[in-house]
Amino acid sequence: MNRRDIWDMNCWEIDLVLAMNFDEGELANMMVSCGVDQDEPADCSMARMDYIFALAHALCHDENDFSQSVARHLEYRHQSAIKQIYGMTTTSVAVFSRGAHAWLAYASWVWAMLADTRPQVAQIGSMLLRRRLYQSVSSYEASQSEIAS
Repeated sequence: MNRRDIWDMNCWEIDLVLAMNFDEGELANMMVSCGVDQDEPADCSMARMDYIFALAHALCHDENDFSQSVARHLEYRHQSAIKQIYGMTTTSVAVFSRGAHAWLAYASWVWAMLADTRPQVAQIGSMLLRRRLYQSVSSYEASQSEIAS
């Protein structure tokens, strides 16, 4: 089964896929196993978590040991959803995605769609990533306005 690679995705897709699927420790451990130097430059003012995610993001833009490791983890972790999406028509995926708000395994379904080689299915996965981003920001903003009141 052909799959779209993480290094072929755009910046915001990479960021959200990493954020939805890994924590700082998991990414750091994968970097260690791939021989990636995690030492922050002396002039780096980023928090450690931000630095690890930024480094992971940069590494995922190219095919290398780390990005391949990330891809293997995602494919393994979400194999059930991948098989189900692979067996669906594009129209079926579109209909299925309308119920995304009720999914318990959101990250699995999104990855299964986003890495699908059918452009229409990958576009649905991308739309679902944007939806999650919008919902997160809207929820955060709403909670901040309640605190300020």
